[in-house]
Amino acid sequence: MIDIDLPDAVQWRVATHVHDWLGGDALRALLGGWAKHGLIGRPDAFEVGDDDEPWTVEDGETLADAILRVPRNRAGGVSGRMRGDQPRPWGLSFILAAFDTQGGRTEGYSIVNLNLPRGESERNSAALLNSFEELCRPDRCEYASIHPRLRAEELRMLAYTPPLTIAPMFAGLLWANFLGPGTIEAFDAGAIDSLAVARRRWFGDRGVAIVVTEDIASVCTSKGEERLIALTDQLREAAAPD
Repeated sequence: MIDIDLPDAVQWRVATHVHDWLGGDALRALLGGWAKHGLIGRPDAFEVGDDDEPWTVEDGETLADAILRVPRNRAGGVSGRMRGDQPRPWGLSFILAAFDTQGGRTEGYSIVNLNLPRGESERNSAALLNSFEELCRPDRCEYASIHPRLRAEELRMLAYTPPLTIAPMFAGLLWANFLGPGTIEAFDAGAIDSLAVARRRWFGDRGVAIVVTEDIASVCTSKGEERLIALTDQLREAAAPD
């Protein structure tokens, strides 16, 4: 199995229950945007499925299109992982679930994790945030976050129990957060607006990007994590009434 866990990686996670990523458009927008912003390139290694079958990207083909031609598993979805060193080291894993058009939801959830070098991410926090706000939109995803991977997992397992929604998605606030259709409805808009954060961008009433601090390094301290936990506790009280 390909190792996609870069040392001390920053992880950009995108997930959904309510978008059909196997339909192609949202997946192309996301991966194409990452490529445009220089976060990913042609992979040096690409494996799919439970048997780690090697896969290739054909000449002139995008990563999204290479993923979309992977044979579906018995559940109707696809999964795999890839890594590359250009334009800088990166690793990516994906689980794309089949979409029930009648129910309007996936069978399970779809999730893509992009691992990036932490040092590069800290030096370019502003550019990373700009790309986050550009690519994470209500018509593309339900949830997204950026945070150092290992610290995010520890917060999800320890401080953020029970999760605000479900642990793989919105367990609690991380450095950069996006709440879209399927998640945003669970929270009161006024309470979200009351959070003391660096940046907040609403996409009508269908989504919001919440950035806790301007630079990622500032949340990776004991005080930074205390602030994240306190804001998450505040947001627990913001659950919209049934």
